[in-house]
Amino acid sequence: MKLNNLRADGWNSTKWCGPTALALITGRTLKFCHNKLARIEGKEPRYLKGVYKPSMRRALQEMGYQMERINFVRQGMTLRKYIEEVQTTEHFRGVMLVNVTRHYVVISKGMVVDNHSIVPLPVRKHPMRRKRIKNVWIVKKK
Repeated sequence: MKLNNLRADGWNSTKWCGPTALALITGRTLKFCHNKLARIEGKEPRYLKGVYKPSMRRALQEMGYQMERINFVRQGMTLRKYIEEVQTTEHFRGVMLVNVTRHYVVISKGMVVDNHSIVPLPVRKHPMRRKRIKNVWIVKKK
């Protein structure tokens, strides 16, 4: 599976990290992903800012994807350190959804993308490289 480009057709509001991550993984528009997450959270779209892990999992499942949690993240590991450690594993070639401190980023082949940097950046240049990792999932198409 490869990472998609962000399609923000008709979107002129703030790009939040949850809908952006969902749009990057699935290839759908940012507006579609924002509305889907708002429906799952039970909110009006204009009030959606944060996305909880169960809501992200459900949205991905409804769109034909599955999240597989990786359990070897050590306490206090930074995003940069994590990517350096997984470079030799099979996870490195896939698409990973990473929850760093109160934020979602998407990683593919060492390149990091989120709502702050729409273009994939190497981890050493990404603004979230020093954030602590909370959860990591491998995302696969069903």
